Amino acid sequence: MRPERDFMALNRSAVQAGLTNSREYSQFRSTHDIRRKVPTESEEKKTSRRLPPDMVYGIATRWCPVLVILQ
Repeated sequence: MRPERDFMALNRSAVQAGLTNSREYSQFRSTHDIRRKVPTESEEKKTSRRLPPDMVYGIATRWCPVLVILQ
């Protein structure tokens, strides 16, 4: 199985090459093929983490009664 294309690396390379329009970018994509690295088993184990199902990310929402807002 072939690894997926790395579009972030393709975009980065296109910008570094000075491409500015879609025609140039399309031609660049057809001539350059950057693939994502296939992670080894040890790398996969390092990146996968078990998080608790009730864990929430971000900032807690502020709770404010409607009556306080209306006054």
